[in-house]
Amino acid sequence: MRDFVTLPKTDRRAALMLSPQLEGGRRWLQDGSFRFERTPHNVRCAEALGITVPEAHGAKPGAELWGSAVGLPAKAAFCAPTTYFSGSSGVVHLRDHAHQRMAHEKFRDLKAPNGAFVSALFADMGTGKTKMAIDLINRHHCAGRIDAVVLLAKKGVHEQWATDSVEDDGTTEPCPIKMFTQSEVRWRAHVWNGKAVPPHMFKLDDELKWFCVNFDAIIHKKAAQELNEFMQAHKGRVAFVGDETHYLKNPTAARTKAALRVAEQCGVRIIMTGSPIAKNLVDEWSQLKLLDEGIVGHRYLTAFRNEYCIMGGFEGKQIVGSKNLTRFKDITAPYVFRVKKEDCLDLPAKQYRKVAFDLSKEQRDAISQLRTTQIYTTAMGEDVFFEGAAPTLGKIQEVSNGFIAHEFGLDTFPNPRMEALKSVLEDVDGKVVIWARYKHDIRGIAAELGDEAVTYFGDDDDRARTKAKADFCDPESPVRYFVATPATAAEGLDGLQKVSSTAIYYSNGFNSVQRWQSEDRIHRIGMGGSALYIDLVAKGCIDYALLRNLQSKKDFSALVLDVGRELGLG
Repeated sequence: MRDFVTLPKTDRRAALMLSPQLEGGRRWLQDGSFRFERTPHNVRCAEALGITVPEAHGAKPGAELWGSAVGLPAKAAFCAPTTYFSGSSGVVHLRDHAHQRMAHEKFRDLKAPNGAFVSALFADMGTGKTKMAIDLINRHHCAGRIDAVVLLAKKGVHEQWATDSVEDDGTTEPCPIKMFTQSEVRWRAHVWNGKAVPPHMFKLDDELKWFCVNFDAIIHKKAAQELNEFMQAHKGRVAFVGDETHYLKNPTAARTKAALRVAEQCGVRIIMTGSPIAKNLVDEWSQLKLLDEGIVGHRYLTAFRNEYCIMGGFEGKQIVGSKNLTRFKDITAPYVFRVKKEDCLDLPAKQYRKVAFDLSKEQRDAISQLRTTQIYTTAMGEDVFFEGAAPTLGKIQEVSNGFIAHEFGLDTFPNPRMEALKSVLEDVDGKVVIWARYKHDIRGIAAELGDEAVTYFGDDDDRARTKAKADFCDPESPVRYFVATPATAAEGLDGLQKVSSTAIYYSNGFNSVQRWQSEDRIHRIGMGGSALYIDLVAKGCIDYALLRNLQSKKDFSALVLDVGRELGLG
């Protein structure tokens, strides 16, 4: 609900001076008075002209009701908290790197103009922003400020926060909430799956309740209603955590508006991303509104663009640059923690991360047939037999990459691996080296990424390879992605480490030497900070087994034997 300020007709001269500077709704009333919408920007403009702006009529900061958009019951944002401590000590025990301790100290008690506790963690992938966010949640819970957390993230990632990862061999990796929640804090989590939230999530006790939802679900009535009931049950003592909030950079998108309505009800608000600005300052402004529109001082996009964006292009309606950057950085600095990976001197020299994804039904069926019979039935109905473990494993991996080559030609499948790659790249800032085993993969990745990618593989001649490396290593070049096969570029290629510290393994081969040589392309003299290696792994395929054996640095024959045995081949 919007609040308005009314100036009496005796202030007509001041109103005439103020009107051109305002954003949002404003109008002259029949009695000669002037009414305008109360926003931080408008209040600031009025006070600059010496106009006294009265306090809002009994409204609490941040009390706009998000449920109203779907016809749900209204609920105020903040309620008087009951002070208590969870656990025996109520102390958050830090086990952090230096930059993580700095973030905790900066945000542990920081309030925005609206009175909410806020934190913007703009940190590179690999710097541990998930841990930073959970440490802050621990702090606020132990201080008696919150009983519940609403986590919003992109689809699939929202599950990873609260669901342990189980690899094909039964090995379990604990989820982030389990890994980083302090021992004094009792917690329980629910991942939105389209069904009713279990009753224990509404119970008021000393457990910290996590409700994990994906961005797109909250625009639908069913998820919104369950979320609203969850927040009502915890009486305003709720924290908002937005993971990778660059997905909310479009201020007019339905999911951005829905996320904003959720955040406005929460007394603790945390946003996280490694890429706060994809195109222009509007991206960051849209995300900071989730914390408090008073931080920047503009509620509406038009007013923000007038102050901070240079317009041009067709009919002057496109953003072509930024202005007043110093002012923007100064007013947002208290609420933002920015950290680049190269600035974190105490990170491990090498960090590894696996990103899991599900195969399509067509891929699963083809892999099942190959594993049990070593036969693949082509799209034309021809049966092709692959004799031996090594050829069969190779074909299983091809299928998991979205294609399979056979004596009658080449068949393709829906390719979730490519979607997983694009999702990861959205979260990574700076230049990236992408390794893939097959030429078909290299061509597909290059086609998907367009002019931002160069290739370095068997189909490229020496001149093309030299140019590809030069373009990638040029800090001023628009080229962001170096797409290569380890067989071609793993050995003897120097210079990549000067511009990139992130490598993504789209797919791995069976040669452990090439794997470790390819890792060293960004981990050598001249590198900046820590190197991050991200492996895309398909569930129910050979990827997990292959990675485990590569880590053991086994030779080719032993590796094929072990992986084949794990999959029941040979």
